[in-house]
Amino acid sequence: MKSLTEVAPKAKALVNQALLLDPEFGQEQSALGAIAMFYDRNLHEAQRIYRLSMELNPNWVSTYREYAICMRAMGRRDEAIASMKHARDLDPLSVVFNTSLGLWEFYYAHHYAEANEQFQTSIAMDPTFLSAQLGLASYQQNHMEKEAILAWQDYITAFWKPRPCVRAGKNIRELRLRCSHAYVPQQGIGTQHRRCTRQLRVSNGLRSIASNAGEQGLGLIMARQS
Repeated sequence: MKSLTEVAPKAKALVNQALLLDPEFGQEQSALGAIAMFYDRNLHEAQRIYRLSMELNPNWVSTYREYAICMRAMGRRDEAIASMKHARDLDPLSVVFNTSLGLWEFYYAHHYAEANEQFQTSIAMDPTFLSAQLGLASYQQNHMEKEAILAWQDYITAFWKPRPCVRAGKNIRELRLRCSHAYVPQQGIGTQHRRCTRQLRVSNGLRSIASNAGEQGLGLIMARQS
């Protein structure tokens, strides 16, 4: 997998070539804004480009989401929320945009009631959407400890079956064995490592919450599962 430092300059050159052909192509302006924000780390330039993109193509929903990220990075929370709300309104059936509004905008701006409402909406749309489950679990952890246990359980069981780390470890060993006589992409092994690490982190979080709530039995159960 190539690094951002390898890919971004080439992407920037291609985007600029496209803009020479059509300077008013708003989607390409949005791509240029992402490069300015994530690669050049020039938030003010990214802000300028995103605003231009929104003027040229006011219905390109991804621009509003990325502009919200830019505003949040600049500490302008109200503008970030407004932009993410606009993205959600342009695509109200998107579980991604609904969850992003709840998790990255409302929750981190300490608008907890609005965040909880967005998480509930997202989960109603897709009960297996992990980011929404994580957002709800985080909200519950800060407000209702025993309900948090159930929220964390839902988060863990949304996709994973019992003892996922055992399966991931077995997959890693099989991939490494295959490396001795065939090409195996490194990201395949990395994916299994990340899956195992993520499950351990969530299981430890649930055990901690269970202990804090006085549910030692549940903590012991989770210890056995991981």
